[in-house]
Amino acid sequence: TDETRDMERGATGEAPAVVPAVPIGWDRCHAWNVKKRRFCRQTPLPVDVTGDGRPRYCGNHRHLIEEGNVRKKARKNGAVSSRIPCPADPTHLIWEHKVSSHLLVCHAVKKNEERCKQVYYSENRNLGGFGGSGGKAEMDLGRAKELALATLRVFRALFLRPANTEEGGGSLANISEMELYDAIPLADLSSAEEELAKAVSKHRIKVGGAKHLKQIDSMTGHVLKSVGTKNLQVVEMGSGRGMTGLVVSGKISALQSERENNTKLFLIERSGSRAKADTRIRNRADGEYTKGDTLRLDRVDVKRITCDLAHVDITKAVPAVPEVERRNASTLAIAKHLCGAGTDLALKSLS
Repeated sequence: TDETRDMERGATGEAPAVVPAVPIGWDRCHAWNVKKRRFCRQTPLPVDVTGDGRPRYCGNHRHLIEEGNVRKKARKNGAVSSRIPCPADPTHLIWEHKVSSHLLVCHAVKKNEERCKQVYYSENRNLGGFGGSGGKAEMDLGRAKELALATLRVFRALFLRPANTEEGGGSLANISEMELYDAIPLADLSSAEEELAKAVSKHRIKVGGAKHLKQIDSMTGHVLKSVGTKNLQVVEMGSGRGMTGLVVSGKISALQSERENNTKLFLIERSGSRAKADTRIRNRADGEYTKGDTLRLDRVDVKRITCDLAHVDITKAVPAVPEVERRNASTLAIAKHLCGAGTDLALKSLS
């Protein structure tokens, strides 16, 4: 029926290719799964088991009844109703005619209002000066080339051998992508992967497998080589669940003496973390720790900063090291999950 097809459109409002009839004697949910090309196999809610021939749905698809009723009412009134992404949070859909009322109760709007009140929030503080995000409609092509060549000169000075390039701008512009990639030195400073893997498993930390664990171990090696362990503040940019920063900080803390201050870890991420993902961080001090442990999570002080990298003021989010400790202290920024744009924002925030 038309009503059933309206219900089976789902949240996108797009009609599926074909919706077959519900099998005879089917006592499960009547929602059609387009991708799997089968009906949902969940048990319908008791309130829907009426036996009058109407569609029955499980808890996950209960909203389809409301959608079907709204569309049916809209047809009677000569109007067309559709589902659109929420202006405040595109991850969920709302009725187009209910936008104004929805924004009054939308959790995303309330969270954004709370986020804007934080002392470290400064709108568009770290956005670039060119392109759409920078507020300028157009950029002079010559100026863009100058900036690109200036970047290549810095890259050449850091990574490329003088024999590979000449001083002219033309030769710089002809550097291939493979030359740029191969010029970056790769140093694997991972040292104790087996011990670290055991410690991660013991503390039930999910890091994504052996490959990611090796990368984190190597990152820790670079940290130890560059700044050591004394009075260290670690800032993970685009942290997600924060497991990378937790493991790095935990391993550094294990190498510190008991007399030194705890390692401070700041996790910067624009989206909030689920309570389930934060269980390991909240319970990091649980259990027994000894001097020879690979990870000392009990000596890590963690603070989450929920803010987009485009708007975060690092000077206010991360407290400055006191003057008396500055000579023997370091603030270190790490990142493992940033995209290109996120890396630009992170570097700008640190500048």
